[in-house]
Amino acid sequence: MNASTRHFARHYLELLVAMFVGMAVLGLPVGLGLSALGMSSSELQTRHLRCCCSSWRSP
Repeated sequence: MNASTRHFARHYLELLVAMFVGMAVLGLPVGLGLSALGMSSSELQTRHLRCCCSSWRSP
């Protein structure tokens, strides 16, 4: 494995770690905020799909 490939692989792994850490760090306050509004993330997704994607239904 040459230096360029190692650099890319390390950078890719750093991005993956940052993404998962960010999802964990931001997921908690978002979940708490939704529960304060009386909603869950799955309910929010269902409402979004029903509202925004209703025009995509086939006749």
